[in-house]
Amino acid sequence: MLASIASIEIPRKEWDDLVPNLCRNSENEDMNIKLASLTTLGYICEELYPEDLADTLKNNIILALTNNIKTDGPIEPMKLAIKALLYSIPYTRPNFQVAQERDYIMQRVFEACAAPDEEI
Repeated sequence: MLASIASIEIPRKEWDDLVPNLCRNSENEDMNIKLASLTTLGYICEELYPEDLADTLKNNIILALTNNIKTDGPIEPMKLAIKALLYSIPYTRPNFQVAQERDYIMQRVFEACAAPDEEI
């Protein structure tokens, strides 16, 4: 529901603080806030076209997702971040054009593949 509303309002520049707040909340200590933010980012990535978001917002989303792919922490945020990363692939073109950023993203993906969870 939230992503559907966001898909209408974000392209109109009517909800400018939603994505930055979700990205910040994806690093929250409270696991419920973190999981809800990652889930919502995934739905937003699924609903919005790359041209609906400014490059800085797309970059913030990619950073929020990749920062939650950690093999030394709880598995649930990593699973949600990987799922959302799948939907954010159209946003990653600028990141993959910079070798250092591409390598960072791929390193995180490879780390996730080594996780002992078949769902990942």
